[in-house]
Amino acid sequence: MKMRSSQTRSISAAFVAGLLVLVCLNSAKADTISASVGIPLSHQFSGKYTDSSTTDASITAGDTSGVFLGLTLPFLMGFGVEYYETKIKQTGSTNLSSTTVSTTMFDLLFNLPIPIINVTLGLGTGTTKINSTSSELGTDWKTGSPTQFLASVGYNILPLIDLHLSYRMVSSHTITRISSSSTKAGLGGSVTGIGIKIGF
Repeated sequence: MKMRSSQTRSISAAFVAGLLVLVCLNSAKADTISASVGIPLSHQFSGKYTDSSTTDASITAGDTSGVFLGLTLPFLMGFGVEYYETKIKQTGSTNLSSTTVSTTMFDLLFNLPIPIINVTLGLGTGTTKINSTSSELGTDWKTGSPTQFLASVGYNILPLIDLHLSYRMVSSHTITRISSSSTKAGLGGSVTGIGIKIGF
């Protein structure tokens, strides 16, 4: 009976010690200001393209480039801004060479105080715009108003520097041409990225 009581006390002490370590780690994380920078790796569109001769054609993305910027404050919240541009290779079977989608987002970020890994969640809103030529998709596209959910998971490669992967789920939203409301493109989809975060 005494042996069991001793084992119980040891387990309880280890549990309390673990909780104290967790609290200390969380406090340490909460006391830092960090800045992050990242780039998009891929962009996939889930929406469809429709005009007078095409109905529900898939939108195939090409290369994407841009930047993600973030600033996290000591109370585990932060702000981000991002801008990236994605080439559209095809709508259905039609090849395109001069059409891009530009996206600007403003994000509210939440850092989760989890030891070992760095987890950030966020919500964003912004604008999308199709940039094309008169010989491809036209030049008079309205501006879209997407929202997004984002998540990133990082690991400290140095004491104050982490490397992270991110995923953005952009809401389904359809934009149309000013001169032809029947011509429309659904620009919802997903974006993956990579970046680094530096603590101060």
